[in-house]
Amino acid sequence: MDVKQLDILFHEYGYEAKELNTSYRVYVLNQGMYHGAEVVVLDDSNVDRILAQYSKLGYHAKKQRFDTIEMAEYYLFSGFFNIQTTESDIKKRYNDYAASQVKHYCNANIKYQYISMPYSVYSEETDSQILGTKDIISAIMREINKKGARLIIVEAAAGLGKTCTAYEVYKSFIGATDYHKPIFTELSRNRDAKQFKYVLWSEIDKEKDTTAKQDLVVYNIKKGRIPLIIDGFDELLSKDIDPGRADQLNEFEQVETMLSTIGDLLTDESKVILTSRKTAIFAGAEFETWVDSYKGNFDVVRFQLDKPDIKEWLSSERYDEISKRKIRLSCNSPWMN
Repeated sequence: MDVKQLDILFHEYGYEAKELNTSYRVYVLNQGMYHGAEVVVLDDSNVDRILAQYSKLGYHAKKQRFDTIEMAEYYLFSGFFNIQTTESDIKKRYNDYAASQVKHYCNANIKYQYISMPYSVYSEETDSQILGTKDIISAIMREINKKGARLIIVEAAAGLGKTCTAYEVYKSFIGATDYHKPIFTELSRNRDAKQFKYVLWSEIDKEKDTTAKQDLVVYNIKKGRIPLIIDGFDELLSKDIDPGRADQLNEFEQVETMLSTIGDLLTDESKVILTSRKTAIFAGAEFETWVDSYKGNFDVVRFQLDKPDIKEWLSSERYDEISKRKIRLSCNSPWMN
């Protein structure tokens, strides 16, 4: 293991290197009322004296041994970001959202169920647009799991499932929370701040469930350990931005600063999932120029959600039963009751 990398890693997490030699490293952290000393052993040396010394100084001293830098990364990330509670936090938030979608129905037995709608996907990497299968969540997760930084945009008209899709992506991290702590921000909850970066970081601070400082959150976003789901990008746009408008340049100027805040996070392995109502902004030449200005730091993948048809809304059993009764379900039905 490269000990210089180890030194850099502990520095990223706010530790101060107190002792550096070929047998062990001592890193100390003074954070509020917590004073910790990590004694990292690099060979077979006995460090009991070192542990006792730092304990007497008032530190919570712990002996550590890491075979790889990845083991050290996991130890620090899991400790600073409370990954032990991440899975239960995701389940609770998802279940609360699901309950809110059905609370106005009188039938208490109604259960929330996500309906995967038709979609198309455009990739800057391949410069092509293809129709997707019905399983859009798996398609988005495949993009998230690819190497390299990615901006994943999910576009749809109002009411066609952007927020529902964002929650399904969030839920999909259950089972992978040892290495990921996704942050889900809903911009519709915060429209007061005049600058997007303050809105975004205000939401991140609410959701990160840790005392970790902002630069440490940024570090782990860039490492890919904190996928960032930003729902409702359009909530902060002027409502006169429309796919049919011709003055795209002026429209893009409204969002360029907002996108640049996101673009600054898109390096290394970072993944940002952005939902927005469908506009011409992400398909225009100005957006392509903006992406090119980052000199290949990240790839862009755009998912466009389409309207589901009646067969996707109903189970096959219910659809068949309604069909038997000759109830008209669409304008194209040749019969009606």
